[in-house]
Amino acid sequence: MATHCSPAGRVLCKCVKEKRVFQNYHGVFIVKKRLICYNMGSKFSFCPRSRFFSVCFTDCAASGGNVRYKNFGSNMKAIEFTNVSFRYEDDSPFVIDKLNFSVEEGEFVAVLGHNGSGKSTLARLSNGLLIPDAGTVSVFGVPLTDKTLFDARKNVGVVFQNPDNQTVATIVEDDVAFGAENVGLPREEIGKRIDFALRAVGMQDYRNATVARLSGGQKQRIAIAGVLALKPRAVILDESTAMLDPRGRREIVDVVTRLNKEEGITVVLITHFMEEALLADRAVVMNRGEIVMQGAPADIFERQEELVTYNLALPRIGIICNRLRAAGMPVENTLDAEKLAEEIARCV
Repeated sequence: MATHCSPAGRVLCKCVKEKRVFQNYHGVFIVKKRLICYNMGSKFSFCPRSRFFSVCFTDCAASGGNVRYKNFGSNMKAIEFTNVSFRYEDDSPFVIDKLNFSVEEGEFVAVLGHNGSGKSTLARLSNGLLIPDAGTVSVFGVPLTDKTLFDARKNVGVVFQNPDNQTVATIVEDDVAFGAENVGLPREEIGKRIDFALRAVGMQDYRNATVARLSGGQKQRIAIAGVLALKPRAVILDESTAMLDPRGRREIVDVVTRLNKEEGITVVLITHFMEEALLADRAVVMNRGEIVMQGAPADIFERQEELVTYNLALPRIGIICNRLRAAGMPVENTLDAEKLAEEIARCV
């Protein structure tokens, strides 16, 4: 064992070498990707189901086969804010103030920020759940107006926070089919959509399962499947893992990452869990309704002192790395779990 490793470091190295502590931590690290789930609460509790789906989810033309999505880098803006301002009451401060922000088609963007920073408001503005007081929100090149709102919701689906508030049927396949039935798709097409959506979230073996008996993570995957059955081009996840245990979080993060990488679906992941940003193409930090930092996640997390000013911290991998260095273990700074494992092994 290297002589420059401290006693505490040696203990940790031993645990890591025996694949105990580090694997457990790696699970937490992967899990902490936080998806999008916004709890509308009583605002939706009194809405008819048809109204719920017409507001929250996307209508879709009855076209067979898989939807094609452009790759990231196509220069098409999936979502674009131009000088957007919004406040909930006429005499209240602006929650979003002159915001300029865009997401390219096929991009995976993580939006970070403490509670009250404007993240969920941004999500609701992105598909017309809220209308800005000033400025323009465009979805796939089309500005949101009263005339275009319905079409915009065809393209952008939203997954909210509490999985129990997003299920409307007793059996899984009925729940996934509900939105497609609501917009009048033919029965044969609905069956194809159910198959596609359940496969996409890895829940095809639960088609006839009872929703109430599923875990929180499984329910959230079913909620995502319900959105996917409507074939949106973009999905916004507003704190979707906030109410889940580590295993459930990991399930949702894996699903969303796969949808982005394999299906080409644009993903906006809203979270205050730093670990969840690590798999994104770009991280955006919000504070008081403004974007104060943005760039590659690794670059953002190198600016530790600035993050602290916005009440944000490093991902746990970064925190562990810093603590190991402080304890005398000369590991390189990294946010990659596998690389940190190699660095620790180097000290053994």
